[in-house]
Amino acid sequence: MALTKLNTRSGIDLSSYATSTDLDDLTTGKVLQVVQTQLGSYIDTSSTSVTNLFSASITPSSTSSKILILASINGRKLSGSNTSSYVGIKRGSTQLRCSLEWIDAAVDTYTSATITYLDSPSTTSSTTYYATAQNGSSGDTFRYFADGTGGVYRNCSIQLIEVAGWFQKTFINIQ
Repeated sequence: MALTKLNTRSGIDLSSYATSTDLDDLTTGKVLQVVQTQLGSYIDTSSTSVTNLFSASITPSSTSSKILILASINGRKLSGSNTSSYVGIKRGSTQLRCSLEWIDAAVDTYTSATITYLDSPSTTSSTTYYATAQNGSSGDTFRYFADGTGGVYRNCSIQLIEVAGWFQKTFINIQ
């Protein structure tokens, strides 16, 4: 394949093919928007089913965007036997990430779980993410904290960060 070098004397004007605005569109990894939600009031749960604790919604600007999810889930075991509790993240009804929070937790055990997940929702529709919890056995009760209800522990929160994905654009098509 032959390589053609273009210089200022070649007489070809390329300015109509690529502009600085076009080059800005190629930027990947740029933060486009941030949404944050905190748990409004504390939640007590005794369910062995997946329970939605709180949610945040974001509308991606492109189908190629990624959503970086940062969740902080903090709580205390109020009653029950020494069993586990699980926390996680869902997009709609799809479980994305699950984390074991308490293992053989005794009553009055405080703990904190941080979950990080990079999602590719491939949509420009409003998308809702949920922080979830599930008890390991019936009879256990866990409390998840809102601001001011956890003493020295932080409240539960979720941040959704839209990150620009790859934007493909054709600049020059020489045949």
